[in-house]
Amino acid sequence: MNINTLRNGLAILLASWAHLTPAVAETGALSLQEAVDLALNNDPGTQVRQAAKARYEATAEAALLYPDPVISLGVANLPTDTFDFDQEPMTQLQVGVSQMFPRGDSLSLKQRQQSLLAGREKELLADRQALIQQEVGSLWLDLYQAEESITLIEASQQLLAQWQAWTEATYASGFSGQQEDILSTELAILRLNEKRLDLQQTRIDVAYRLRQWLGDGLPDWPGQSDDRWSQGSPPLLSSASQAALNQARAAGRMSAQLTQHPAIQALETQRESKAVEVSLAEQEAKPLWGLNAGYGYRDEDRSGRNLADFVSLGVRVEVPLFSRVRSQHSVRAAQAESREIQAQQDLLRQRMSAQLLTALNRYEQYARQAAFYENDLLIKLAEQTETLTAAYSNREGALGQVMQAQLAELDARLALLKLQVAQSRQRVVLQYLTTQMPMNTQGDKP
Repeated sequence: MNINTLRNGLAILLASWAHLTPAVAETGALSLQEAVDLALNNDPGTQVRQAAKARYEATAEAALLYPDPVISLGVANLPTDTFDFDQEPMTQLQVGVSQMFPRGDSLSLKQRQQSLLAGREKELLADRQALIQQEVGSLWLDLYQAEESITLIEASQQLLAQWQAWTEATYASGFSGQQEDILSTELAILRLNEKRLDLQQTRIDVAYRLRQWLGDGLPDWPGQSDDRWSQGSPPLLSSASQAALNQARAAGRMSAQLTQHPAIQALETQRESKAVEVSLAEQEAKPLWGLNAGYGYRDEDRSGRNLADFVSLGVRVEVPLFSRVRSQHSVRAAQAESREIQAQQDLLRQRMSAQLLTALNRYEQYARQAAFYENDLLIKLAEQTETLTAAYSNREGALGQVMQAQLAELDARLALLKLQVAQSRQRVVLQYLTTQMPMNTQGDKP
């Protein structure tokens, strides 16, 4: 082996550092949207909310129905000495019917309350689905970061392995290679392998945490440790969405962005249902009344004379003498609960508004940092690596400096990946915070 051959090999190593990306299998890999869709389809909480919504809807339909009428049948004034029906003129066969009517507008109010609670379940379901998208999105990004980091480290390991072969060849040929260069290269490879093993464990842990949301839709996932489990790129905000958020922030209208959020709407619907409960409590002060009618049939007397039958009509009214006081206490309790829910809604809006501002500011900060790495730092580090490699090939530098430069470039690439994933994670948070209920289906409110 001559020096020209070794130099040509060194030039190949330099080119490899800029372009080397190991191929990875993507059998069973999931994109972010595929993972979210699987999680939503396998969520038991969705069935819980849907069943609760159906229950409230059925209760609302039944709430308008009056109580069943009561029919009575009996014999009145039957003599006990003979038990003859025609012995006494007042003996009669009686048939009666009675119907009670609810207090005030209590039926329509109960129906409205149940309809509101059914709508609240729909809003809670929308909020849960948005939270699932946030949780699954965050886990998928953790998985993506681990796998991309492993890819970068494996590429560096391959390059260092070629450096190791280079130093061994130069050392064996009696050129400038030194045994300490061989040991330094081996040590660098071992340190990268330690990072790779840690990332592989993180990758597996995250994959199984993600699997709990995916259900049994992927029985063989996660698969072999060499397979890629995530595919695609982390999503970013569209320019239109970012412009709208920036405009709302500049105008001080971030809270307005949350008005139609399902979590806010669920509390608003709950507050409305408590307002209906106040009206229901007020109905307790109104009378409960009913109608009754009866018909009394009399037989002929013993002399054969026909006796007139009887008809009776009546009204039953429950005087709210004591329930009026009970109603006043119920009204105050319902009003206090309504104010409590209003305060909870205000607190939630304030907290989410702060989260929205924080996520947007972080998103923009990570974007600026990522742009610095891409457009400035990585370019300078690549130039430094190329310069040091060229100097080493001309016997004017040390291999340790070359490896240090290459590892610094690797660290910068890993830092850029971390920033890009962090930016996408803020996008996932912003997506949840800007979720809105459609205007025409908010809670299906009557």
